[in-house]
Amino acid sequence: MKKVIIIKSSQESVWGSCKVISPNLYAAYEALAEAGEVELKTYAYFSEVFVDNLLNGSDNIAELAELITNWKPDILAFVDHVPHPEWVLKQLTHLLALKKIPPVLVHVYGDFSFFSDDWWRFGIKFKGHPVKLVVASAAQKRLVSFFLEESQAPSEVGQYLFPVNDSQYFFDPKAREEFRAEQEIAPEERVILYAGRISLQKNVDLLVREFRSLAQSSTVPLRLWIVGAFDDVGAIFMGAKNYEGFMYAKIQKILAGFPPDLRSKVTLWGQQDSLTLRRLKSAADVFVSLSLYHDEDFGMSPAEALACGLPSVLTDWGGYGSFPGKGWDCRLVPVEISEFGHKINLRKLRDDITEIISSETTDEQRLSFSKAFAAEFSIRSSSTKLREILSQPFSPLPGFKWNLNYLSTIFWKEQRRSKYYFEFIGREVNANFHPTSNSFYYDIYRNYITGPLDLGKNNGKE
Repeated sequence: MKKVIIIKSSQESVWGSCKVISPNLYAAYEALAEAGEVELKTYAYFSEVFVDNLLNGSDNIAELAELITNWKPDILAFVDHVPHPEWVLKQLTHLLALKKIPPVLVHVYGDFSFFSDDWWRFGIKFKGHPVKLVVASAAQKRLVSFFLEESQAPSEVGQYLFPVNDSQYFFDPKAREEFRAEQEIAPEERVILYAGRISLQKNVDLLVREFRSLAQSSTVPLRLWIVGAFDDVGAIFMGAKNYEGFMYAKIQKILAGFPPDLRSKVTLWGQQDSLTLRRLKSAADVFVSLSLYHDEDFGMSPAEALACGLPSVLTDWGGYGSFPGKGWDCRLVPVEISEFGHKINLRKLRDDITEIISSETTDEQRLSFSKAFAAEFSIRSSSTKLREILSQPFSPLPGFKWNLNYLSTIFWKEQRRSKYYFEFIGREVNANFHPTSNSFYYDIYRNYITGPLDLGKNNGKE
């Protein structure tokens, strides 16, 4: 039986998706422990966004060193996006020789690129140490492998999805009936749903514009529900920052141009708890996300929608590319990184949405979709794959190539930690990191696209 120490944060993440992902991952390990597959112990590391705590920590790292020495675990597993393993292990090496530190497993989040300098230092310090990097999607595996030495299908990169809590997200026919009655939705009406952060790279503004075109050409009446908080983080990874209230003003400006009767069909729900989200996703008819977010390594909100049996239309971008499968309805809209920026095939988007809303998906179909998705993505069902990853040998980390150091150099200023870790002081726009086909951005993020890169001259933008 494998003995595993889980390294987790003692603080809840500031990111909404990570507040869900980390507990679900930990629950998957617990499922293996309950089945007698692994033996678990945990070590909580304090990881706040303030600089002093990031650099020095405030926990007694000697407790971890003592636990390793006495319990002799087979694996150290990092399940949170913070603390970064480099922060913990660099302190641990002051107390233990590197050869006495067990093999390290890291669940890699979408912020791999964001923490490029930490990963670069990690690759230098722990090159040759047994390490398994576990990513959540095929696209993220391609991206991480792009930066690794010996990047031809490296054995040190495993793939294990971020599991979905199917006790919270499932198709609820009673909730669908009740919620639609509460909202006075006629049987013939179809509801398009987006749930997630309303931020620049999520392209919610584009969805609102497309809703107008769809509603005006549709043979059935449509509604648009937008669930989530407004996020003005902008595209700081590319040097673009928004002012406070930018996204709200942007959406409101678009809606102000709608005819009054159509404007009344758009509802901004704000942030909602998991129970209300399940009701919303059960009541809706199609989930749509046009995200081109640079950290889109998986997509927990689309996963939860699919767990509710909701037909979905997603951009072929990042982790979204791993969602289509047998037994449920998930469609990908092609994406291109052109010399002029991102392009989404809007013709395919309209066709897919129109096809779904033109015919009713029955409750029986929704239940079937929900069960099929849970059979692969739920916490307990997916633990089989996690068991395989834990049982496989860990290869020596080959280190990272020059391109990760280059990414770190162009992304961060030397004095990046001024007051708050996530504050960008003196950030300059770098032409090498714009979303065009002639940039370093293209070299990295073409790994996020599963379909052909050349989608035609107008790419559906007739």
